[in-house]
Amino acid sequence: MLRHWIRPTALAAALCSAAIGLSAAPAFAAPAATALTPEQVVELYIRVALNQDVAATKTLNEYLKPAYNGEDALDVQAVTDAPANLDKQLEEIATGLMQALPKVDPKQAKAGLIAAMKRQNQATGSAKCRSLSSSERANDVAEGQRIAEVRYECVVPAPGAGLQELLADQGPPASLTTEVFLAQLDKFQHSFDTAGTRTVQGTMDLYGEGKGKPWFTGNFSSVIDVVNNGMLTQKSGE
Repeated sequence: MLRHWIRPTALAAALCSAAIGLSAAPAFAAPAATALTPEQVVELYIRVALNQDVAATKTLNEYLKPAYNGEDALDVQAVTDAPANLDKQLEEIATGLMQALPKVDPKQAKAGLIAAMKRQNQATGSAKCRSLSSSERANDVAEGQRIAEVRYECVVPAPGAGLQELLADQGPPASLTTEVFLAQLDKFQHSFDTAGTRTVQGTMDLYGEGKGKPWFTGNFSSVIDVVNNGMLTQKSGE
């Protein structure tokens, strides 16, 4: 029922002005930009995905210009507008979810649902991530290209069960009442007030020629899933 509850992973991908991947790999004809290690590149991408960090976006654009014929790889305006657009997204998601809860009064519950989703998004953005290591290998599907696999870790809040799990424990969506729904929203909100933290790990593949040339990826939004799953798929204390 709440499959849209997790922060939209398409958000970061939508910030790209063009697809960044093997199917649209840039031509590395120009001189290399200021050298960054794969670990540094991943940390910049993570800041864009989790925090809509405009400074990180501009740094990546400058770094990637040689690979994109001097053009921006990421849409700075889209990153800047992301917080306001997210409010609109959450409003639309909440409206859709209310339609799946026939016994829940939207006038009483919708605002609380939006607030709970915002709380989770704030928690996602509060994750502290850093790169740990990288390894490089040949790209078997693109001659002359390399893949750098970067391993990273994030310290994330650990509030316990997600809202979807809390509601599922109360029965099917059609049976949930306004009182029950509001009680679970309140429980979910308060779980962040007493949440501890846990450390989760993920990997991100970067593509390029290596040898000091720019590294890029079109899948940097994957860190959002890593953080959300780390927060909510285990109960606190496990």
